[in-house]
Amino acid sequence: MVVSGPYQYTRNPMISGVVLILLGETVVFGSYPLIGWFVLFTTINYTYFIVGEEPLLTKKFGEEYKEYKRNVPRLIPRKTPWKPNGQ
Repeated sequence: MVVSGPYQYTRNPMISGVVLILLGETVVFGSYPLIGWFVLFTTINYTYFIVGEEPLLTKKFGEEYKEYKRNVPRLIPRKTPWKPNGQ
């Protein structure tokens, strides 16, 4: 399980980046299709994390992953990096 680099701030840093880019484009261009794409993309990914990815990771890594989930947000990055116990 990787909990270094950008994963100390958010559990899904690549998707967080894409979501922020889409939100920025939506604000800059004020386009309704972009708002729709932003909402659709974010909803699909957020749902996938909850229904598909996180249960598998919990099963694979157990308590270690549960602690990670308690301390690191899914999409909105933390202000400070999270350090697991013992690091």
